Amino acid sequence: MFTIVGERINTSRKSILKAVESGDQDYIRNDAVRQKNQVLHI
Repeated sequence: MFTIVGERINTSRKSILKAVESGDQDYIRNDAVRQKNQVLHI
């Protein structure tokens, strides 16, 4: 079983683009944790 994390972390999302441009690693890390907690398994 695999857990997919990070598939929503791309710069087509305005909030992620802003975080990337400003170097906000905490925002991106927190987004990944939120995705992990939503638990998408294949």
